Parts: sequence; C-alpha cells; structure tokens
Amino acid sequence: MMKPHTLFQIYKKFFFYAFLLVMLQSGLQLLAAWIMEGMGVFSPLILNLTNGAVFLLLLLVVGWRYHRHTRSVTEAVKALARGESVHLPEEGVLEELAHSINQTSEKLEEQKRSLDRRDTARVDWIRGISHDIRTPLSMVMGYSEILEEDESLTEEQRQSISIIKGESIKMKSLIDDLNLTSKLEYDRQPLRLTELSPAGLLRESVAGMLNSCGLDPEGRETEREEQDLLDRYNLDLLILPEFEGLLLQGDHHLLRRVFDNLIGNAIRHNPGGCSIMILAYRAKEAAIVEIRDDGDGIPETVARTVNSIGSEFLTQEEEEEPAAESGELPDRPHIMGMRIAKQIVKAHGGNLFVRPDRHTVEVILPLPGETAGKGERPRGSGA
Repeated sequence: MMKPHTLFQIYKKFFFYAFLLVMLQSGLQLLAAWIMEGMGVFSPLILNLTNGAVFLLLLLVVGWRYHRHTRSVTEAVKALARGESVHLPEEGVLEELAHSINQTSEKLEEQKRSLDRRDTARVDWIRGISHDIRTPLSMVMGYSEILEEDESLTEEQRQSISIIKGESIKMKSLIDDLNLTSKLEYDRQPLRLTELSPAGLLRESVAGMLNSCGLDPEGRETEREEQDLLDRYNLDLLILPEFEGLLLQGDHHLLRRVFDNLIGNAIRHNPGGCSIMILAYRAKEAAIVEIRDDGDGIPETVARTVNSIGSEFLTQEEEEEPAAESGELPDRPHIMGMRIAKQIVKAHGGNLFVRPDRHTVEVILPLPGETAGKGERPRGSGA
C-alpha cells in the first residue's frame, strides 16, 4: 500500500502542474486575443490551437521528467542484475521505489562480502589441510624409497613397499587436484597465458599418451604389458586444415592437462580396450575438439553432473532428486578429473560438454576476441 507522504508528493505535483497549465493557458489566450484585437480579427480556432499547444507543451515537460526518473530506476535495476552497487537519490514521486532499490543494493553488497569471506576461509582451510597432510605424506614417500633400496627385504616386502609408495603418490596427486579445483572455483588460480597452437597441444598430448599408455603414472609396465595396451587401444587424431593455423591465448600446462585427462579417461574406463577418435576443427566462433570412444560410454549420472558444473541452476533431474534418508547426502559420482578439466576450459572463456550419446566429450575454446563459454554450443559445431 502506498504511504501517505508518497500520495502527498503525487498530488502536490498534480496540483502544481494543473496550476501551471491554467496560468499558461490564460496568459497565452490573453496574448492571442490582444494580437487578434490589434489585427481587427477574431478566430475561435486560434484560441483552440493555443489551448492545444499549451496541453502538448505541458505533456512533453511532464513526460520528459518522468522518463528521466524511470530511466534512472531502470538503469539501477540493470546494474543490480550485473552485481554492481547502486544508490539512487530518494526524492520525488519515485522516492519509495528508490529507497527500496537502495536497500536491496545494500543487502546484496553485504551478502557478497559475506560470500567472499566464506570463500576465502574455505580456500585457506583447504590450503592449510593440504599443507598439513603433505608433511607426513612426504615422510612416508621418503621412507618407502629408502626401504625399496634395502637388499635384505624379501620380494613380498618389496611389493608391499611399492604399493605404499604408489598409493602415497596417488594421495599427493589428489591433494594437488583438491587445491587446484578449489582455486579454479573461486578464480584464484592465475593463468599463465601465452600464445599457443591447439593443434600442437593435441599432438603433444596424444604422443604422451602413446608413450606412457595413459595408465600408470610411474611407467612401471613391462614391454609386453605396454604392447598389450597398444594392441587393445586404437588412438586416432584427425586435425582438419582450418584448425592447423589457429593460435590461442591460454595456459599451456593447464590446457595440456585437460586433453591428457579426457584421453586418459577413455583409456582407464575401458579396460577391455576401445577405439578413440580425436577430431579438431574450427567453428565460426570457436576451436572445437571432440574426443570420442566406442567403449562403455560415460555413465548418465557422470554426464549430467559434468554438464551442470558451473551452471547457474540445477537441472530438472537434480531438482526432482529425492532427499537422501537418514540425513545422508545423495550419492554423487566422483569426477575430480572431469571437474578440473571443465573448470580449466571455463577459466579460458570456453566450455566442456558431454554429448547426449555419452561417448563424446566436446571442448569449446573461444577464438581471440570471442567468448564461447556461456553455456551454448557455437554455431557451426557438430551436432
């Protein structure tokens, strides 16, 4: 309900403009009558035109004033939608609306400061925990290396120590991943941007996968095991001519990690073997890399989770997901590697999607001066 003082402001303006209209109309009619008397003529049409001109003039003045006020309110609302702080003068007919917008802006600013403090605390906590875990983990890794060199150990003991060392390396990698995904989520991971060739980056990644077979980070496979892996996996790279000459601004190390992760996933999650096709081409607005395999496919829950990372709203399936019983969190797939890959691509202004067939992952990297990471696939990319 409108407040009494607001109604008073409106009616005060109304009476002011009405009085102004009467005074202008009377003055112009007297002026027109005096001119016609001097000319020896009298025309009611001229008096009517005078009245119309007064009404039109006053309408233009009132309309301009209200347009100015409403435009400032509209711009303020748009600024709020962009996350900016606004402050409108609380006066005139729109005083109450301006006051409400100012209050909303102050509350949003306070919420933003609160979220920033929470995010800072979360990142600092993760960094602190990671640092505390690294110290004893480094000791475990160091002692395991020393024990590996002890010639008095039996073969069984050596295997146990090798397992301890391998699991310690995995834990260290997980800690590093946790730190990286936390920094990427809160825009605290600086990108070391250089001019790079995405075609060259893909060739590096594929060559690295062929050399290491993409499975064991320590490279412990025997020659027979390596040959068996190469026999089970067929890895093809197809770079179209328009993709060859592209140059992008990006972090070489992080983007290399994206492609290593996606190709490695296709290998690790298809132990029975599969064919992997990497297709790179240029769309009108972006460089596109598709990584396809004919293996078991990406589970539906994983695909849905990956596609929703970074989205403003939950998907319909996630909204309708029933709450877990006994206060437990719903079962979510563990996709740290895919999450980091998508976060890296989005940090470069691009995006990463799992196609509906769940056998293809599409990476979209914007060309210089373009942005292809707003949740839409660029025109001209494959279906």
